[in-house]
Amino acid sequence: MSRVPDFLVHTFRWLSSFLQTHPPIAGVVLSFIVFFSAYQHFDIRDSMGGKFFQGLAWVILVLFAVTALFSRMWIGLMVVAGALFIEAWLARRQWRKSEKDEQKPSKTNATM
Repeated sequence: MSRVPDFLVHTFRWLSSFLQTHPPIAGVVLSFIVFFSAYQHFDIRDSMGGKFFQGLAWVILVLFAVTALFSRMWIGLMVVAGALFIEAWLARRQWRKSEKDEQKPSKTNATM
């Protein structure tokens, strides 16, 4: 029977307590994971799926911003606002790129 090394147990406990005391940071990490999963949908020309996941990431950030606001975590609120700004900027850039890509003819549907 194998035992989990002590440093992993201590690392997990530290990370767990950190994320419990700093929920806006956990929200930003979760939002970035969801946001960047949207790029997979844009890569396969599924812009509706990509926009859905980007919107889901924004909803996560807004909910954590409300939590930070009511908990009076002002620095966490600033971090969430900064993350929301970065995600909006990246989404706008991705939407422009996907519009240009959708105007190009697809290589798989090209006629010879």
